[in-house]
Amino acid sequence: MPSADPTGRIEAFKKKDKDNGKCAVCGGFVTTVLMQHHSFVCSRCSGFLREFGLTVKGITMTNWTAADADKICNGGNRKERDHLCGGWDGKELAVTPDSSDRDVKKFIQAKYVDKK
Repeated sequence: MPSADPTGRIEAFKKKDKDNGKCAVCGGFVTTVLMQHHSFVCSRCSGFLREFGLTVKGITMTNWTAADADKICNGGNRKERDHLCGGWDGKELAVTPDSSDRDVKKFIQAKYVDKK
């Protein structure tokens, strides 16, 4: 039986799909939600995303509403990738948790700002 608690629902959704367990940017450990795309990102990338004016909220540090949980549980990293990347695989700019800050910011610029 799914949790009625919004945070519990978000955590369960994150665990349900392996794509949601890795940062949508670098593949690192997920701690936050990118609100514009209802996708999961790591704390490092969340700081960079905020620099670009995007909204990121901590999974366990936010008082989520049921409506928030509904939106997030209808999103996820796979839907974000399909929507934003379409035919672009991003391989020429791909980053990992070990990538430089400059490279991560360049990838974020291309994916979320320029929407290549």
